[in-house]
Order: sequence, then structure tokens, then C-alpha cells
Amino acid sequence: MNQQDRGKWTSASNALADSLCPGRHLAQAGIPEGNPGADAQSGAKIHKALANSQDRSHMETLTLPERETFDTIRDIERKVAGQYFGEKYEPMRVFREERYWLWFKRDAGSPEVWHSGQPDVVMRSGVKALILEYKTLAGDVPDSPRNLQLRDQAVLVRAHFKIVSEVATAVIQPFVTHTPELCLYTSEDLDRATAEMFERVLNSNDPASRRFAGKAQCQFCRANAQCVEYQKWAGQMAPPALLPLLDVPLVNWTPEQRSVAAEALGPCQKFLDQIKQSLKDGLKTDPEFVPGWALDNGREMETITDPQVCFERFVKVGGEVNAFMRCVKVLKSKLREELHNASQQKGKELEASLDALTNGIVDTKRSEPALKKVGEK
Repeated sequence: MNQQDRGKWTSASNALADSLCPGRHLAQAGIPEGNPGADAQSGAKIHKALANSQDRSHMETLTLPERETFDTIRDIERKVAGQYFGEKYEPMRVFREERYWLWFKRDAGSPEVWHSGQPDVVMRSGVKALILEYKTLAGDVPDSPRNLQLRDQAVLVRAHFKIVSEVATAVIQPFVTHTPELCLYTSEDLDRATAEMFERVLNSNDPASRRFAGKAQCQFCRANAQCVEYQKWAGQMAPPALLPLLDVPLVNWTPEQRSVAAEALGPCQKFLDQIKQSLKDGLKTDPEFVPGWALDNGREMETITDPQVCFERFVKVGGEVNAFMRCVKVLKSKLREELHNASQQKGKELEASLDALTNGIVDTKRSEPALKKVGEK
């Protein structure tokens, strides 16, 4: 077994979803993970730099906003460690992105099943351990240090280090708060958590376990396209959920009816998007996959990759600087990064310089407001 690779086994990162749908884990067996989006790739870069800060090559790949997130996380990390361990503590050891394992058996005749977790960082001093989880994206929803992922990690860390009798957990979310909440687990707490984790992991590895669809457990499940339970649940949230509302003109809906419609929008749109993607994927390999339908050629989009060469050519044919500048759009985020490269300024000093640089020449527009549920970030 590769100690750093969770392989076919359950992981703490899926603890909540697995607790809500015992059949979820085995349903995803053999289905590859999709390609991460731009936000996920950015978060992965920051995590990698945090785990390997002694290797400057990782730091050099970070953009200015990513480096600022890195620096903020390190500051919060130091503050939380000081808060938990105090000023006087035994020599501390720090472990970053190490995977910890436990195995379980239902009874003597049952096969072993394994479970693991990979905390972003574990700090241990004497019998105390601190587990920190990073949330690096501006759009991350505020997370509780009492979540099941961190509780699993606390169990795994206690089992690994043997002498640990108290574990604290916290979620570092620099775009949410700079003073994260600590959650403390005593030995009694961890004994109870171990028993509950034991039952959940065994159920997740039982082929007879049922599937239960829902928002949290289906959001990142790779088996959605093959899961009837998901299809039924999502189908109920799609237009049929709106049928009782259709006897009343939209302008006359009651507040309760509007809430039903708003709740259905997300799952409905996601389900329709999945149907569309499934049809497109089929048509890419089989033109007869959807009778009467075909894929178009897509739109070609061109980007000028060397504006300097373009400008020089423009001038050669009689173009003027002012005319060329009217074709140029300056991205403020990119300008901020280049200003940092030129001045080596950071933080408030950089923001002040950027404000001075763009004072009076910025056109501000606000996008159309989006629906969000009260309490969500």
C-alpha cells in the first residue's frame, strides 16, 4: 500500500458525504476524477507551497494573490499554534500533508478495511496535537472545526502517535476570518468518535449498503450519472417540483412558493447540465447517439498573444498610439501584479500605489445580483 495514496479506501475528506450515503463510496469505484477547475488548481498550488515552503520552486509558481493568501495563512497558523500550546511548551514537531491510517474488521472472519486522512498540517508537542485545515479560496463556505473530516483526522492522529491524549482542530479560512475557532477533543471524545467512524467505514465498504441522494453527498460524487437514486432526487427537484406552482401566475406566488422555486433552481440546473454533458459526450464518439441531434463545430476564439509586436505593426501602417490604446483593455488584477513586480510593494502599500495609479480612470460596474440562500457566503 502506498502510504500517501488513499487508493480504493475511504478517506476523511469524504466523511460527511459517506455518513449521509453509505453506498456512495463503492458506487464511485473505478470512475476517474474529473479535471480540476481554475480555482481548484490555484488552491492546489497554494497547498503545495504551504507543504513544501523550503522548496522555493513552489513559491515561485504563485501569483501575487496566491502568495498573499500563503502569507496570511502562515500568520494565522502561528497565532493559532500559540493560542493552543501557549508560550511554554515541549519541543514541537510539525508534519505537513502526511497520511495516517487505521484498519477495521466487523468480526474475526471479515476482511480488513482501511481508512485514512491527510491533514494539511499536524503540530505535536508532548501529549497534545493540533490539526489545521486550509480553505484557500475566496468562495469557500465558512467551515466548522467540528466537521466530520477533522474529527476523523483527530482519531487517526491520536492512533498514529499513541501518546497523544488531546487533539485540537481548526479551519484556517483567510477570506472568512483571521481568528479561527478551536475545537478540543479529549480521549473520551476520541473514543466515541472512533466507534462512530468504525461503523461508518464498515458500512461504506459493504456492497449491500443503500444509497441516499441529497445535496451534500451528491455534490461531488463521481457516480451521479450512474445512480438511479440521484436521478430520482434531482428529477424531483427539477420541473416536477415546480408543477404545484404552475396553477398560479408567477407574480401571484406566495412567499412559500417562491422559496420552493428558489430551492429547486440549483439542483434543477445541475441535473440539466449533467444531461446535456452526457449527450455531448456520447455524440463525440457516436454521431447516432442522439437521433436527430448533432454537435456543431464550436466557436473559434482568437487572442493576441504578443501586443508589443501587434503595436509595432500597427504603427508601421500609419496607426497612432492613441488609436491603438483604444483597442487595449487593462486587467486591474494583472496590473496589480506587475506593479508589485516593479515596486516590490505588498499589502496596504501596494493597494495605495494601485489606487494612485488608477485614480480617476476606472469605470466601475456591478454585475447582476445572484440569488443566494440566507446564511450562505
